[in-house]
Amino acid sequence: MKKKYTSLLVFLLALNVNYAQSIDPKYTSKRNISIEEAKTQYSKDVELAIQNNIPLSFNNPDGSFSEFVRFEMGAPVYYRTLNSQSASMMGANRVYPGGDLGLNLTGRDVYIGVWDQGAPMANHSTFGSRLIIYDDPSASSSLHHTHVAGTVLGAAPNTPTARGIAYAANGFSSNWTNDISEMRFLQTNFGIVASNHSYGVDLSRLPASNLPSIFGKYTSASREIDELLYEFPYYSVVFAAGNDRDGYATYNPDKAGNDLLTSEGVAKNTIVVGAVEGFDTYNGPSSVVMSSFSNYGPTDDFRIKPDLVSKGVSVYSSSNTSSTGYTSLPGTSMAAPSVTGAIALIQQKYNSTAKAATVKGLLLHTAKEAGTADGPDHKFGWGQIDVAEAIYTTMTPSRSVVEELTYTGTPQIKYIQATGNEPLKVSISWTDPSGNADNTTSVDDSTPKLRNDLDIRLTQNGTTYSPWYLNKDFNDLRTLKGDNNVDPFERIDIDNPSGVYQLTISNKGSINVQNFSLIITGGYLTTNSVSDFDSSNIMTWVNNDRVLNVDATKLESSIHKMSIYDVSGRLVLNKSTNSNVITQELNGLTLGYYILNLDLDNGKRYTKKIYVK
Repeated sequence: MKKKYTSLLVFLLALNVNYAQSIDPKYTSKRNISIEEAKTQYSKDVELAIQNNIPLSFNNPDGSFSEFVRFEMGAPVYYRTLNSQSASMMGANRVYPGGDLGLNLTGRDVYIGVWDQGAPMANHSTFGSRLIIYDDPSASSSLHHTHVAGTVLGAAPNTPTARGIAYAANGFSSNWTNDISEMRFLQTNFGIVASNHSYGVDLSRLPASNLPSIFGKYTSASREIDELLYEFPYYSVVFAAGNDRDGYATYNPDKAGNDLLTSEGVAKNTIVVGAVEGFDTYNGPSSVVMSSFSNYGPTDDFRIKPDLVSKGVSVYSSSNTSSTGYTSLPGTSMAAPSVTGAIALIQQKYNSTAKAATVKGLLLHTAKEAGTADGPDHKFGWGQIDVAEAIYTTMTPSRSVVEELTYTGTPQIKYIQATGNEPLKVSISWTDPSGNADNTTSVDDSTPKLRNDLDIRLTQNGTTYSPWYLNKDFNDLRTLKGDNNVDPFERIDIDNPSGVYQLTISNKGSINVQNFSLIITGGYLTTNSVSDFDSSNIMTWVNNDRVLNVDATKLESSIHKMSIYDVSGRLVLNKSTNSNVITQELNGLTLGYYILNLDLDNGKRYTKKIYVK
């Protein structure tokens, strides 16, 4: 493996001699422009490459494909298909027809995009008539594009094991050469809510002098993606993390496999996905085993990247060998499309109206813990994607909150009542304005790229709880709890919560307006600043005849609604009342604990755990 990479770099150094003197090292292609301008720009870049004897494409020894796409800092940039796997250990079966959440989600009526090498085999039976090749229907099909698109939305009518995540979604497919301009057009005119990009910069084609500085750097490509996503706040973009860790000794030898993300993988607002091995049942963090190749972060300013991981080893999906062909492939290329498909399922639940910050927040908030230490890290991100839990969070008001809010520069205070029967997690997520691109050869500039720095804190009885952040030291990469000034997502975890917590949302610097999403699990918003469990003016008990008794005669306000939830958050009883003395038969409930909510006319809510024998 090392010998292969070394030979490629030797070839590249020779190539570099031919063009270094004739291309301005400050020259960077424009990308965030109209489709017509982008095509003109690309033609100009291709002509410049040909004039300087720069090859336009390569078939690589490992079977992947590289194609020239632009110039950056005077050097040619090649996209490379990131070959290696993906599947659905994300609980998608729970939201499919017949799943235990009763949702029947399939991605139907949701529109997504796939940008990749060449074109997919559009007449493959897995796509039916749901996939439209946008840019060049006559282009030759590629295995990579066909496999990726199949993982996102393939129906695999006769091969269930190859079915995509959002198997009834509609898709637009396009070649990667004019990706940003086409993304803007398709979002504007067809309302795509997400797109998949299983490609990245081919490191073996970069000048060796550029390699030390490219890793983790917020470049023009990073900024342009962030600009696009800030312009279109309902649009989610998923990028593969890349598969270069096997060759880190060649590319970034001083970082021991860390700090390998580049280009769009360093953007703030994208969802960057790493690849892990498969598992049958999640039994804790050790169930999630990292692949040998998936790139680690973090970014130069120590943002937590990649964001998530998903299965990327031996992913079975459509191939271009025939209209009914399927094959297994590995790679972050195969992990990313499963996340894109998951986003389509979430957007179907929301009727395609959820903001991207909400979608990203739900996925990061509910990810399954992975790695050797608690919390997120620069290897697994926030953990293994769990789309079922993400969607379930939107359905359980007795133990969760999902709100899209606006911050206008003034701190906001809210109160959260912990349910007490699960960890309390509180997070905020937002789409941040683009930062300033760094197109210099500086290495590891840790200047934060965050523009609008929102902060969350929970307080109770003089104790303050802070969000996770990554330690800013490449020699000591671990997550801590404290002030996070780089990530546009913050989450606070309390393992054994009890009572009411004050949530304070504030900011550093100057912010005029910033939309954000608030997500809570293990609690709900209340108007009380003290625990709902502390009242001595209300008595509740369940007698041996399974009759619930409520005596609230000492209260000055009347009870107007009583509701009972099981411990999973499912509403099992909902009753209106105008009496402070209630008797209610519970014969329809099974043995176990339940959560009783009593809503009063004065806006307060009293909550108590009850046991039904």
